Amino acid sequence: CSLIKLYLKELPDPVIPDNLLDALLKSERHEDIKNVLGKLSKPNLYLLESLMKLMNIVSQNSAVNMMTVANCAIVTGPSFIRQSKMDASA
Repeated sequence: CSLIKLYLKELPDPVIPDNLLDALLKSERHEDIKNVLGKLSKPNLYLLESLMKLMNIVSQNSAVNMMTVANCAIVTGPSFIRQSKMDASA
């Protein structure tokens, strides 16, 4: 997970950009989440899908690695978003 976090941190832009974050956080229905994620750029959507598949594989081995779905979300989730430069300077 550390390598994934480092990779995501080094990307020039977050996987989930600021302009979609509010809508995503306010989404309550599965369909709403799909609509918001459908607005991601193709590279970001592909990266998100690939990382979710990887996290699924990791969590399926939680008896060995202790990385449950919740642990994967806690460890990697914040790396998919970043505070905007404006928020970070406040």
